[in-house]
Amino acid sequence: MKLHICDNKSSAEKACAEIFIKHLQSNPKANLGLATGGTPVIVYNFLVKAFHFSQISFRHIKTFNLDEYLGIHALHAQSYRSFMKKHLFDHVDILPLNCFFPCEEINYDEAIKLNGGIDIQLLGLGTNGHIAFNEPGSSFDSSTRKVKLSDQTLRDNKRFFQAGEFQPDTAISMGIKSIINAKEIIMLVTGEHKAKALQQLIEGNITEKFPASILQAHSNITIVADLNAASLLSETAELIGC
Repeated sequence: MKLHICDNKSSAEKACAEIFIKHLQSNPKANLGLATGGTPVIVYNFLVKAFHFSQISFRHIKTFNLDEYLGIHALHAQSYRSFMKKHLFDHVDILPLNCFFPCEEINYDEAIKLNGGIDIQLLGLGTNGHIAFNEPGSSFDSSTRKVKLSDQTLRDNKRFFQAGEFQPDTAISMGIKSIINAKEIIMLVTGEHKAKALQQLIEGNITEKFPASILQAHSNITIVADLNAASLLSETAELIGC
């Protein structure tokens, strides 16, 4: 596990984006695993800028999103399809047929396998240790499936919905085994509210009660964090400067 601690949120986001830009430059036909939510927005902004400066192209890229809500239409403003279109897809040269999302109608894991697997997976970290929508108690051997969202996750995501608006409590999520199968994983963690979760991820035991802990066993994972998120780590963690 590689840990990059940056001095602030902005530098952490930029450092994470630079990893993806370098990967796309070296592998212009990569399969990307993508995340949604508040964490990756600025990362996607950097990727869009890199595209407009002709540093990267998405023409031959395929993307596989981690999850999607159930109970709202794909065109709903809070669907993850809409999120990806708003923050990335509508601003680059990616082909719509190369953008994949989990749904109940297809075998998502088989689709990933048939396309050669995920080359680089972007992850965020839930305050309760969830990755994608794999809540505490999820099996490390889980595949893509329908999941019930925890009360903590619903509270964390409530800010994305208008007051009184329907908020889905179920989703389709890539499983933990599916995530771990990615050849490379990049996790971005920022903010003091993620400090306890990051500490448990890095320094705690591997347990299904804290799904992200399985990442300790991945052979090629880089965690990019800011000082606030890293504030509870042991003194052996060092600031590398981003």
